[in-house]
Amino acid sequence: MAEKVVNEKEYLKGLIEAILFVQVEPISYKKLAEMIKKNISNVKEVVKELQNEYIMRNSGIKIQEIAGGIRLGTNELYGEELKKIFQRRKKQKLSKAALETLAIIAYKQPITRTEIEFIRGVSIDGVMKDLMEKNFVKIVGRKNVPGAPALYGTTKEFLQYFGLKSIKDLPTLREIKELTFE
Repeated sequence: MAEKVVNEKEYLKGLIEAILFVQVEPISYKKLAEMIKKNISNVKEVVKELQNEYIMRNSGIKIQEIAGGIRLGTNELYGEELKKIFQRRKKQKLSKAALETLAIIAYKQPITRTEIEFIRGVSIDGVMKDLMEKNFVKIVGRKNVPGAPALYGTTKEFLQYFGLKSIKDLPTLREIKELTFE
């Protein structure tokens, strides 16, 4: 089959789309620009055009900004139907203790194990082991005090799991208080 000749911008759109299609993990604009040997502003412009095109035609896909990068995802408009069709895979379940510990780390990072245990009022040995195995938490440094205890913080996997672009997207305490639980 003969290849269709396209202009440079259309070619770039297709190339970026193809890269995002095969790239499972989010990719930063910087890395994407390096891969295709273009400047970041050019890549951002093309991605924005693709995003707008997807929105205009109610595409089944969209470009998501998540965990410090971008990736292809599905349009929420088709979510319910997709759930029915694919019986949506279940995410890893987190225990209440793991969620509490993860919340403390997310909001207070960097934080030591002792500080987390003080806030929770219980030992967190098993919970921390589980969170580190799931790669939601990692050691991000050492506290400059005697014994130099490890400081913990969240990872990109944490951001991906919770669908956050960055840690700044966590709700504020005020927003949490305003939520009504049924």
